[in-house]
Amino acid sequence: MIMNVCHRPLRQVLALGACAALLAHGAMAGAADDRELADANAEVLGAEVALQGGDCAAAVRGYADALRRVADAQLAGRAASIALDCGLVERAAAAVARWRAIAADDPDALRAQVRVQIARDQNDAAAHTLATLLASPAVQKSGTVAEIASLAQLAGPAHVYPVLAITHSPALEAADARLALGELAMDAWHFKDAAAYATQALARGGTPAAAQELLARAAAGLGDADAALAAARAARAADPRAGAFAEVDTLELLGRDEEARAGTETLRGEEATRNEAERRLGLFAFERADYAEAQQRFAALLRDPQSAPLAIYYLAAIAERRGDRSVALRGYALLGGTALEGPARRRAARLLLAAGEREEALGLIAENAGSGIAARVAAELASAELLMDGGASADALKQIEATRRRFPEHPEVAYQRAILLERAGDTAEAIRALEAQHRAHPRDATLGNALGFILADHRRDLARAEKLIRVALDAEPDNPAILDSLGWVTYRGGQPAAALPLLERAWRLYHDGDIAAHYGEVSWASGAPEQARAIWKRALAADPDNATLRDTVKAHLPELVPPPAPQAPVLDPTTGTPI
Repeated sequence: MIMNVCHRPLRQVLALGACAALLAHGAMAGAADDRELADANAEVLGAEVALQGGDCAAAVRGYADALRRVADAQLAGRAASIALDCGLVERAAAAVARWRAIAADDPDALRAQVRVQIARDQNDAAAHTLATLLASPAVQKSGTVAEIASLAQLAGPAHVYPVLAITHSPALEAADARLALGELAMDAWHFKDAAAYATQALARGGTPAAAQELLARAAAGLGDADAALAAARAARAADPRAGAFAEVDTLELLGRDEEARAGTETLRGEEATRNEAERRLGLFAFERADYAEAQQRFAALLRDPQSAPLAIYYLAAIAERRGDRSVALRGYALLGGTALEGPARRRAARLLLAAGEREEALGLIAENAGSGIAARVAAELASAELLMDGGASADALKQIEATRRRFPEHPEVAYQRAILLERAGDTAEAIRALEAQHRAHPRDATLGNALGFILADHRRDLARAEKLIRVALDAEPDNPAILDSLGWVTYRGGQPAAALPLLERAWRLYHDGDIAAHYGEVSWASGAPEQARAIWKRALAADPDNATLRDTVKAHLPELVPPPAPQAPVLDPTTGTPI
């Protein structure tokens, strides 16, 4: 399975302010005459104008020129931030070197250096810099756990975890740090490591409920039901409130959905867990296309301020599934300013594009010129993907090429371009593009997996495809997307029996439409049509728009893919009453 750009963490960098302050006398570390200062200010102004216009290269050059004129830590930080956001890693490295020459112990400079070293695949050097950062007074004051969380957010767990795993620092030995490392390992698809960190946290006096809950999830992900359930029960015994859903979560990870649902029903009867249980039961019903039950549960949650945004989102999604576009759009529009604004805007954009309202659709997910670089890149990539999903492949490729011109070295832009090329049918160019990226970053599991999967899916050099995917799985041993790819290339190589357990585990860990398509396909080919039917039926309920899934099911059981039709009255997402 290819990981879409939204499934993999962007290589984001330090956000050091939306705009740079102009330099003034006394703002620089070293002396500069009035002419140099004036020229530097002019360079900064020009750079910011270029940035507003989407010209990353000119903005980075402008800041680099200003930095050569004056020695100022804030200026160096801004130069490094812009260069990294633009994907210009070597420019960022130069700015960071200048920054550290001005302020060697600045924690922000150290963080930026870690980011540059990770982007260059220099994990050993990044670990050394990170150890220095963790020993700094500023980090010791704010806390190691907060620093781990910040780095994971900036760079993504899959990139940060390998560095932290080899970082030698006393700050990482404390119980709370071990627990944070365990959570990071879990997010980076290293379940055995996560279990080990949880055990260490317990031994060092860490919070029992949190450590046991982590241990339960890790063991469940690894398929050890006895150990997982024992840890989940210990988590609840240690803290009945914080660990209330530990056993339910564990049962879901083990693939024991009906037991998880029954446990959630029990928790719904308790005052402290009622609303959370109701939310989970609503999601459970929605993902199985039981829209009558889902509507009932989400309508009940509209009265709870904490639950209301989620309830509105899913009531709108139910209206969308039933073909009531106006109700769905009204619901999605209500979510502006909430944590669900982004997903709601993307869903609304899909509806508008399907109705032929292209400009309105693209406008919904566009970012204005004042937005940060990362947000603008993400919006342009989302626009290209929206067009591709809507069947406008030529326009999608035009969009990604325009983005590529503005961000010629941005890793996410290059990756998404390759994926869109493959979806548009230009397999040869997609492979060439991924080969180039893989040569530059051979340790990037996402790149290796994507290249291997495309080779396997198009039956090109299966031996190399399998090797690429296995290397990716070594880097992220529990990643369901990579497990799916390995199962698929194994099946393509004529070994369906060996492919099935890989695909079963991938599906258990992540109920994704692509994985279901492959798992069902191999089940069907292995003489288990009823198993394939059950997998596809469940997946179509949860992910009915997945093109790979729909095409696969149509080839075998077309009756499972009926046109959408209302099953019950649509509820108003604001009041929960029938329309």
